[in-house]
Amino acid sequence: MSGEPRLGLRGRLAISIAALVIAAFLMSVGLGYASAMVQLHFQHASPGNPLPSADDVVRHFHGDPDPKARVRRLVRGASWTWS
Repeated sequence: MSGEPRLGLRGRLAISIAALVIAAFLMSVGLGYASAMVQLHFQHASPGNPLPSADDVVRHFHGDPDPKARVRRLVRGASWTWS
């Protein structure tokens, strides 16, 4: 005997179900990441570039990296918009 406990049908089934659940979760996370990269590529990439630069991504999702620019817009009275 090898010293390992023998698993019955229920034990083997429980292990295979757990492995299936973990595999399905990892596949769904991977699919979500892949779809986010495709969306980033087609929506926010500059013409001629396969992906947007880090500055493009920051500018689009965070706004102008200069904190004074937002204060200037507020002082001037311009409305803030999603660009």
